[in-house]
Amino acid sequence: MIQAVLFVIVMLVLLGWPASVYLVQRTRPVPMRGSQALFMVACFATAAALSVTIWLMSMRSGVKALNKLSD
Repeated sequence: MIQAVLFVIVMLVLLGWPASVYLVQRTRPVPMRGSQALFMVACFATAAALSVTIWLMSMRSGVKALNKLSD
């Protein structure tokens, strides 16, 4: 349960910061710097990779638990 909460917190950070930068850029006439855009892409890619990794690990753990029950 603690891991799930940590996952949610990490995802909020990884997705919240780029979203806030994007909204500020859209509401003010401040151009987005190239480093900000690159960091935003990195945050989204990290969030996607983390989600897929957690999903795969959970599925493997579940399959192992089911196999252990059937043995």
